[in-house]
Amino acid sequence: MVTRKIAFVAILILNIVLFSRLALGANSYQVFEKKLKINNKNFTVKGVIVDLNTKKLKIQTVLAKNQIGQVESLESMVKRKKGLIGINGTFFSAYDAYKEPYGNLMIDGRLIRKGNGERCSVGILPGNEVIFGYVKWDISVIFSTYSEEGTELPYIYPVHTLNPVRMPGWRGYTLFTPEGGKEVLYSDGYNIVVEKQKVIKIVYGKTSIPPRGFVLNTGSLCPPANLLNSNVTLKVEPENQENELWSKVNAVLEAGPYLVKEGKIIADPLKENFTHYKIKDGSFARSGIGVTKNKKLLLVTVNRATIKEWAIIMQKLGAYYAMNLDGGASSGLYVNGKYLTKPWRLLSNALVISLN
Repeated sequence: MVTRKIAFVAILILNIVLFSRLALGANSYQVFEKKLKINNKNFTVKGVIVDLNTKKLKIQTVLAKNQIGQVESLESMVKRKKGLIGINGTFFSAYDAYKEPYGNLMIDGRLIRKGNGERCSVGILPGNEVIFGYVKWDISVIFSTYSEEGTELPYIYPVHTLNPVRMPGWRGYTLFTPEGGKEVLYSDGYNIVVEKQKVIKIVYGKTSIPPRGFVLNTGSLCPPANLLNSNVTLKVEPENQENELWSKVNAVLEAGPYLVKEGKIIADPLKENFTHYKIKDGSFARSGIGVTKNKKLLLVTVNRATIKEWAIIMQKLGAYYAMNLDGGASSGLYVNGKYLTKPWRLLSNALVISLN
């Protein structure tokens, strides 16, 4: 009899736990499909509303196959991160052999692509606070060396380019992290190889990128010999002090244009230097991200719209802030094991949400 009571209690507890988990999933997000009419045009809008106050909610940016230049299906990226929801992320060079993501891209607190700050970014702060705005990053590598008298002599290298596909025509200083691949393939230029915050070697030409470090390419400038074995600090911070809040983010995607700010439509492709007709004037499939005033996250796709129409749609859905993501054949939204909108191509990166 005692054994039966124990078994009954155990089953009861298990059911309570399972019910709690199911309730969490059911109450934390809501899938919707709506038909909207704007300026005598019909739109099919599909999306998911996520409660940002949900416990154990995790919002993260994901890089295809964990390497710049690669592509992967949205479904695969969501499953690889044990996620529940996924939407496509930044623009990327979809028609080139090497699929290079554009603009700011930060993953797990590590900036792996650097934009020029003229296009809108979305950032995820601890506690799942979502922010929108324009941010340009200052990156510098600081080498701590000392004189014979023991005086510290820091060498500071400002980084101009981060994980480029090709060496830029104007070289400057170029930083390569493990997300850029296993090695620096360029045959010219000096490379300072850093592992575990120490300079382990200085070489000219091709070299491997340490999985727990980075390589700083200084072009034709030969680094001082006393950098070898020195301690190294990689400093990444917003260029403008007004953007101090961005120094706390752990995930960033830059796309744009900015659609809605404080409830008002501000969509202006030209202001963000979008000149291609697909963004400036054209009507295409769109993806977008927004937040409501009561802290709900909106991940939304539409079958076909101009940017101005897209901004109106996001505003009508209750977005207090909203930004356009990559669209066209990249537009995709995956929720709980199935596509609401299936992309027509493999993707460079995505935003993935987990509830565990």
